[in-house]
Amino acid sequence: MSDRLPSLYPKISGTKFTQGLQQGITLSKLAGMSDTVDDGDAEGDGGREDAKYPSWFKLPFQQQIDYFRKKLVIPTQRWDDFTAEQHDIAFTISGLTRGDLLDDARWLVNKHIEDGADLDTFKRQFQRLIGRRGWRASDSRLYTILDTNLRRSYAAGRYQQATSPEILQSRPWWVWVHRDSVVPRPNHLALHNKAIPATHPFWKIATPSCAYGCRCGFFTASDRTLERIGAEKLLNPPDPTTIAEKGFQRAAGSVPDEEKQEIIQNTCDQLSPEIAAQVRKQLQS
Repeated sequence: MSDRLPSLYPKISGTKFTQGLQQGITLSKLAGMSDTVDDGDAEGDGGREDAKYPSWFKLPFQQQIDYFRKKLVIPTQRWDDFTAEQHDIAFTISGLTRGDLLDDARWLVNKHIEDGADLDTFKRQFQRLIGRRGWRASDSRLYTILDTNLRRSYAAGRYQQATSPEILQSRPWWVWVHRDSVVPRPNHLALHNKAIPATHPFWKIATPSCAYGCRCGFFTASDRTLERIGAEKLLNPPDPTTIAEKGFQRAAGSVPDEEKQEIIQNTCDQLSPEIAAQVRKQLQS
């Protein structure tokens, strides 16, 4: 075929070439979104833990990285001082009110999102970087800090992929997957292998992970996939506020840019003048 290409050039119009190029770009993009597309193609409940990943599949999850990098460092005494919408734009650790230490913690979590280091490494680095400067935390607390930020940023990246027009058109269902929680939440377990329309308001509030320690996930699916895996369609899902816990009742990454500005302003209004000034300085950098 390659030896015939020169003779074909005069027969290819600019329009056809542009269309072909656009199709190639689209296919390349969809290949990069294979985690979203192929989740439902594994045997059983859609989990892929046992699948053999090619080396390119282990590349950093760019949407996850981009989401976390945009978070603003905002100190707070308690987690529930902020709404779920505020948590979508803020990086905070309850009780860690020193801005310089919180900024270091954010850098460290970001490093682990990008590099994929293990929990023990995170604990050692956190204690060296922050603990020796006066703010120490138990191993369980450090696990919660890293686990929550990893899962929420990952969920934000998945949400961005799954709500793309291409995916919504070809795979209009999202299927809830309950993972291996040590103590399962009964209401989460009841949703396992249940398919809810992707555009249902339920997902704006209760896209997993949507609680502390929640290991649940979801995958996108077509009607054909649902039939093959035996997933049950759920057109009237439960009240999402009974599924997502306080502080998690907004799908990570679902806050549009125009809404973020209002959220940032409202957040600054409830902060001290000094901390509000630090937040606004971050917006200018």
